[in-house]
Amino acid sequence: NILSLSGPQVLAVKTVNLDTVGVRISKIFRNNLLPFLNNEYGAPFAKQVYDGVYRVESGEINEEVSQRIGLAAFQKEPYKGLFQVEVYDPKEYYRRETGWFLCTDLGLVAKQSGDDLWVWAVTVKDVRAAEGVKVDLMSDTNQAMDSQVTDAAGRAVFENWRKHPYKFNPYFLVARREDDFSFLFFQRT
Repeated sequence: NILSLSGPQVLAVKTVNLDTVGVRISKIFRNNLLPFLNNEYGAPFAKQVYDGVYRVESGEINEEVSQRIGLAAFQKEPYKGLFQVEVYDPKEYYRRETGWFLCTDLGLVAKQSGDDLWVWAVTVKDVRAAEGVKVDLMSDTNQAMDSQVTDAAGRAVFENWRKHPYKFNPYFLVARREDDFSFLFFQRT
């Protein structure tokens, strides 16, 4: 779930038959991606940045009502982030939904070619090649196995990407430019 960092960074939440909706927002930072990927609904090491209740102002019985939740205000801290957003009925806490949203301008595509991993970084806004993006190949123990920088075509190549002298297992990619980041988890691609 990606929201463009250069866009409005607004989520639409739809409710039916609620007067209020509870919203809890937590931020997961780049260095805590591995614990998040292993348990995205528990989000260990997440920093809670908001916990409150929105009043639902209109709507008839059984009518779907949209609320807008902005994430841009939570990007002002150093480091852009991955957000876990939980919405719930304050009267019946067990009625809840959770999702995650990455606010970024970097998209990633990867393809194995023989023994190599080819990675392309593109801009989310217009899907153009993103040059100068640092891409880290990360292990399942959160170790950087290799790093490359994308060329003018937005491409980085990790040669013999599965063979590491310390027998680390490739698990995910992290791309970053300045304080923006994106990731690609191999088990979900």
